[in-house]
Amino acid sequence: MKYIKTYEDIDNEPKVGDYVMCHELDDTSRISNINKDEINIFLDVNIGQIQEYDNRKWYEVEYENIPQELIGWFNASMLNCRSMKRSEILVHSKNKEDIEHLMSAKKYNL
Repeated sequence: MKYIKTYEDIDNEPKVGDYVMCHELDDTSRISNINKDEINIFLDVNIGQIQEYDNRKWYEVEYENIPQELIGWFNASMLNCRSMKRSEILVHSKNKEDIEHLMSAKKYNL
């Protein structure tokens, strides 16, 4: 066996540039209960992209087309970004289409 090829990336951690589907957990105290439902509805139907990762286990996830009433709950220093923990990232992929297929399946209970 002169050459060994790897066919899949076995590292299961999200990386900068990956597309993600997120859902904020109930144990986060970053937002009030009133807005938690609204933000989770937004996160459930929108795909984000990881822009930055820090050593404290927080991912900065960028979203597009954020409603005006929710824009104040997103990071002011990184426009349109939301800080998410690893446990709040449900699915991640390098391909946006993969996440779109999963969201469609979830929407229609497939």
